[in-house]
Amino acid sequence: MFQIRPAVPEDYYSVKECLGQHQKELVLTPKMGIMVADENGFAGLGMYRVGSEGAELLEVITVNEQDQELAFFIGKAVLNKLDLLGVEQVFCQNGSLEDLLKKLGFGQEGQGKWRLSLKGYFTTPCHKKQ
Repeated sequence: MFQIRPAVPEDYYSVKECLGQHQKELVLTPKMGIMVADENGFAGLGMYRVGSEGAELLEVITVNEQDQELAFFIGKAVLNKLDLLGVEQVFCQNGSLEDLLKKLGFGQEGQGKWRLSLKGYFTTPCHKKQ
């Protein structure tokens, strides 16, 4: 069974290593958040940044790149965290996440731009994709 939780300092080596394997760097900022998935060890991560106009979903990466189910659960956990923080709008410009964004209910807003409203996202019995 896996667990998805906010990253703690002890996770940063695994996060940095995972990002490095995908040719990405870990650049921490004060408004950045990281969620990690554990399943008998480090299994994946989700990264986001909170700003004045909402939040940006930056990355969702799984160690086993074929594990789309875990990617979906990480994405949902990030959205839940943002909802609990009071964020109403989430956007994403990471084209490599397109399939996941569609599954999470994001709507395409323009070339490479995706947006999701969290208003009612977790309180509506059957969330309709926008």
